Amino acid sequence: MKNQRLSTPVTQPKSPLLVDTGVAKECFRLKAWNALIQRYSVIVSESVVSETQYYEDEILGRVLIDLRPFVSSGKITVEDPSLDELKQFQALFPRDLRYIDKFDAGETELLILLSIRLKCQAQITSADHVVFKTLGRLTAGTTGVSLQELLRVLGINKTVEYKYSKKFREHWTLLGEQSKN
Repeated sequence: MKNQRLSTPVTQPKSPLLVDTGVAKECFRLKAWNALIQRYSVIVSESVVSETQYYEDEILGRVLIDLRPFVSSGKITVEDPSLDELKQFQALFPRDLRYIDKFDAGETELLILLSIRLKCQAQITSADHVVFKTLGRLTAGTTGVSLQELLRVLGINKTVEYKYSKKFREHWTLLGEQSKN
């Protein structure tokens, strides 16, 4: 009998995924949060942590959410951009700084992390059109992913509102690509 060596299974590193407040809340509502954080290396900003406080359930009413235990256990990561990274991000829109003023804090922080710190080597998910439109303007549309697409990857078959759909992401990304000139 040959000497058999047991091989250790090779685990693939989790893909980095930046998650905005609306998607985090919806993942909790759909009971998909645990599957998401098992499959992806989830990154949020401190604004997202503080904004993700609850979701509304038709039967249970307001259901509280606390992301801090996920942070303290290392299941998700909190990263915030520096002032220098903010300036670099603003430099991407030299003729239209008012465009950036339309973003809320969480959107801005995640877009800075994606485009400046991570050099678009991650994905971002949101339910806010301005995120996908900005990705289109930055020619980084392939880094955007809808919740609907994520649920498919996770093997979860749930119906989502339009703002969480692939069509929504594609529509706003295309508008961003068309408006970059």
